[in-house]
Amino acid sequence: MQRKNLPKNSQKYIAIDSNILRPLIFLDKIKQKFDKIDFQKCSDPLLRMYGKHFLRLYKYMLEDKIRIVILPTVFAENKHIQNFNDFIVQYCYFTKDFMAIDKQKDEEINNLAMAYCKPYEYNGIIYDAPMQAKYNRYAKQMTPTNDCYIMAEATIENCSLITANGKDFIFDPRNSLPGKRNNDRAKGISIINKLNLYYETMPDGHIITPHPFNIHLLGTIIQNGIEPLNITTPYQKNLIEAKDLDLELGVE
Repeated sequence: MQRKNLPKNSQKYIAIDSNILRPLIFLDKIKQKFDKIDFQKCSDPLLRMYGKHFLRLYKYMLEDKIRIVILPTVFAENKHIQNFNDFIVQYCYFTKDFMAIDKQKDEEINNLAMAYCKPYEYNGIIYDAPMQAKYNRYAKQMTPTNDCYIMAEATIENCSLITANGKDFIFDPRNSLPGKRNNDRAKGISIINKLNLYYETMPDGHIITPHPFNIHLLGTIIQNGIEPLNITTPYQKNLIEAKDLDLELGVE
């Protein structure tokens, strides 16, 4: 909900989706063996494309300047992959209620995920839904995709979200011109969050909301330090290091 004039932490907390988590895990394994990396030779296509930006995020993560928050849906999507356990335990944060989200919070997440899939009105204008629901045969109805739930889970924790999946979180290819993207999905998500009172009011009166942004933009912003990264402050008292949670990660 709305938060005002919050003190800024020395660390920045930010959630990531699966398209960021998997290359980070791969990058971590490479960096344990090699000091320098030729990203053009990497088997991971996202590292080939955004290697220097991932490396900046990784650097600040190691320096404990950026702390990575793992959301429930992202955890479920990735807990089976190789090297996941070691990476999560060493570097990542979860919410303390991760394993037992109460009914009210779960309903809040569901409602927000659905809101992303519906047209919305802002300043008297009706806009298309920024995200997409898909037909669920088991439920026999249209339901939000995992991406919608990931964004809603991040927002509920007052976290912005890094993604490499621009076409589902940032822009709609159908509304983009060649060489120019209007970021209508990200704008819509931000506005819906604002309409639902998920925002912070800064000392100068400026409003910021939890929102998604691309790894390329993140890497550009933090190329000279994390200070220019102006993002919402999560409820830090709700966050805990993964190593302190019993997440069935095989940790003694």
